This record gives sequence, structure tokens and C-alpha cells, in this order.
Amino acid sequence: MLLKYVERDQIFRKSVKIRPVEEIINIQIFRPLAHFLLIYIKDLSIKPEWIVIFHTLIVIISAFILFYSNSYFENFLVFVLLQFKTVLDNLDGQLARYKEIQSILGRYLDTLMDYLGNLAIFLSIGLKHNEIILCLISFYVLTWVLSYDFNLERLYKGLGIEKEYQKLNALERFLKLLYDFLLGYQDYLIIVFERFLWVKKGRKDDFWKREYLYFTANMGLSTQLFVLGVFTLFGLEKFYLYLPFFCAFIIIMLIIYRLLR
Repeated sequence: MLLKYVERDQIFRKSVKIRPVEEIINIQIFRPLAHFLLIYIKDLSIKPEWIVIFHTLIVIISAFILFYSNSYFENFLVFVLLQFKTVLDNLDGQLARYKEIQSILGRYLDTLMDYLGNLAIFLSIGLKHNEIILCLISFYVLTWVLSYDFNLERLYKGLGIEKEYQKLNALERFLKLLYDFLLGYQDYLIIVFERFLWVKKGRKDDFWKREYLYFTANMGLSTQLFVLGVFTLFGLEKFYLYLPFFCAFIIIMLIIYRLLR
């Protein structure tokens, strides 16, 4: 894949966030593509937050096209836009790390804009196929799937519930409050639940093993949007509404396996 062409590049090494387990499609395709764009914009006065806003607009535009699409060309356009969104979603973080300008603002803005973009996609599919209740439930399940991926990795790395940030400006405080309202409680409940299971298993050191992350990491948003794009190419975007339930089922099976092993 594309990774082999860029993995020795010092700029790539500096800009990429190393995870214990990488989302395969992301590290092999989308991060290298983002790296090629980073080479061209790294010396420009572009802020990562601008890229976040831009790729959110792209996914919202994709949702509108998807709602009205009735031809292969329009479906193909949605596929391309969604993959471009994923490339830019990687680019904003890589630019921030390369320039060493990571911020609380960027962290919350990126997550909340992804939330908005995902909601737009699900509403588009739900309205198009008259499945509004299913789309809302499916969207909510997806938020839990993505939260589980985020928090299981944090537990593996020995981290837990994020501490309160000090000296936030007004915008950062607002975004944090919005994040806490929409998603923060999920982080808290997942951490509490996982620690409860850890105690039940006798506080075993290997309760959060790296091998478990192979499952959750590859349920990430990059994979989700790629699958949606493929479904859309064949006019089967309605089936995307069932993907979060499948991912949630895998997570439940993983929890049971960890308790019984």
C-alpha cells in the first residue's frame, strides 16, 4: 500500500500519531494521502481548524448529494467526497503535529464536527429511505462504537477519564461543555464499566490486551465512511444503517470473550 512510500519520511514520522493498533485502511491509504497534501501546505498559513471546518462541509455536501442521488455518477461523487473527507480528517491532525500546534480547541472541534457530519449522513439516508427512526438509533449506536474504540485504547495505554483542562478560553469551554453533553458521558460510562469488569476479573494486568484493539480500531470512522462509500456506489446505502449494530455486536462478543477467557 501507500504506506511503504512515506513511512521513512521524517515529516511523516513527525506528523503521524502513533496508535497501539492502527486502523488498517487509515494507516495504509488515508494517512499517506494526507501526507502528500501536507508536503504542499506545511509552509502555508493554514490552521488545522480551517481544515476541520472544510472537511465537515464536504461531508454535509455529500449527505445532500446522497439524499438526491439517483444515478451512478452521483453515487460515485459521494464515494469520492467521503474518501476526500477522510484524507482531510487525517490532514488536520498531521498538520497540527508537524507544526506542534495541537490544541484543546482542535481536539474538541474535530470530534464535534465529525459528530455533526455523521448525523447529516445518517439523516440523509434515513429521510431518503423513509427510515428516520432506524437512522437515529443507528447513529446513536455508532457514537457508542466510536467511543468504545477511543476509550479501550486509553485503558490499554493506562489512561482513564480525561482530567479537567485548566485555563480554557470561552470557545474552548463551550466546546468542552457541548462535548460533555453529547459524548462525554459515554466516555465516563465506558471507563466505569470497563473498570468494573477489571475488578470482577481480579484486577488482571492483561485485561486490556493489545489484541482486542484490532477489533475496535478497525471500526473507526475512516473504515465506516469507506464502507458507506462502497455501499453508495452500488445504491445500497440503506444497508449502512445496519453497520453500527454489527459493530456493537462484535464489541459485546469481545466483552463476553474477555470475561470468559
